[in-house]
Amino acid sequence: MKLRELKDIYRFLFENNIWSYRAVGSAEHLSSTAVDPVFAGARSLGMSGAGVMLTGHATGAGNPAGLAVLSDLTLGLQYANYFMVPELGQGAFSVGLPAITGAFGLDYTSLGNAYYRENQVCLSFGKTLGDKLRAGISLHYLMVRQPAGFENLSAISPSLGLQVMPVEGLTIGFRVFNPTAQNYQPEGYLRLPVIIQAGLVTSSVRKCWSVLRLKKKIMKR
Repeated sequence: MKLRELKDIYRFLFENNIWSYRAVGSAEHLSSTAVDPVFAGARSLGMSGAGVMLTGHATGAGNPAGLAVLSDLTLGLQYANYFMVPELGQGAFSVGLPAITGAFGLDYTSLGNAYYRENQVCLSFGKTLGDKLRAGISLHYLMVRQPAGFENLSAISPSLGLQVMPVEGLTIGFRVFNPTAQNYQPEGYLRLPVIIQAGLVTSSVRKCWSVLRLKKKIMKR
């Protein structure tokens, strides 16, 4: 790729707030990333990111409580590119493995090119707590590889999730990402938000879903 083409791509990203830079003193640094730390699979993307109430192998990074329903080894692949630009393609791989006391999930997400790349690895566990409650926990490892002159960054953060089924056909999901307000290391380049999510889904006998999602992102200074 030519240098001019790379500059045009970065200009497009900044102007559309996909990747955003912020100046502090004499140094510029990232203030947000493009890889979604609450990624919950292709089904979630098809519903505008409403994944906190979903179940299945791809929910580990979105709401680990959704892993609890797994009864078989499950694998999944996903690729999304909203702007038809190769450098903006986001790929993901997920695997779900049932265990005696619950189910484990492993998710890997990647976006970028040879000059700039964001990766996320997420290890999750979910289990049922009675007939009307599921709970789960995830550990996210996020990496940012930046162009020459910028630090490569990394962060480790947990997330907690719950799913409640008060009546048949209704699932309510809750999730908190980064409850301890961790930031990327080294400090001073990139902040990691605290994300609070809630949502519900109702289903009819015709398999028609009604979905409601709420999401709050908090940037700690």
